[in-house]
Amino acid sequence: TNQLFSLNNSKYFLLELPFHGRLSYLDDFFTTMLEYGYTPIIAHPERYEDYKNLDEFSSWIKKGILFQGNIETLYGKYGEKAKNKLETMIKKHMVHFLGSDIHHERQTTYEKDTISLLETLTGSKDMALDLVDKNIEWVIKNKEIKPYKIIEEKKGLKVFKVLNR
Repeated sequence: TNQLFSLNNSKYFLLELPFHGRLSYLDDFFTTMLEYGYTPIIAHPERYEDYKNLDEFSSWIKKGILFQGNIETLYGKYGEKAKNKLETMIKKHMVHFLGSDIHHERQTTYEKDTISLLETLTGSKDMALDLVDKNIEWVIKNKEIKPYKIIEEKKGLKVFKVLNR
């Protein structure tokens, strides 16, 4: 049967793309899923070699697609290019969740200083907590994840308003 299994029976589903190569039908797939009320979450976008231009990711975000980066990438597990790409995406508020590739209990690599690192990258402790905790809760509760909006910019510092709360 052709079934789509969502996260916790919500409107959200996790999607992995090929690490190498591009899917020619991806934009059409996203359009269809969004029309049916589903929200794709793309897992570890920092590791997709053929998606180097972040403008494409930005256009997907504007359509309503979300991104889940990998915590281990921030600590160099997948190389410097992936780390730099993820850090850039986080700084530009293009990442909505941070997860891991932990597939077995014996693999635990969560770093205690992740929150402070994310706070530095995002400029906000609230945003840092959203990436590793709050937004995941919103998926489980099937609530809409909304982007941050810049409400003020003073002396080069941006002040963000959390639209979810």
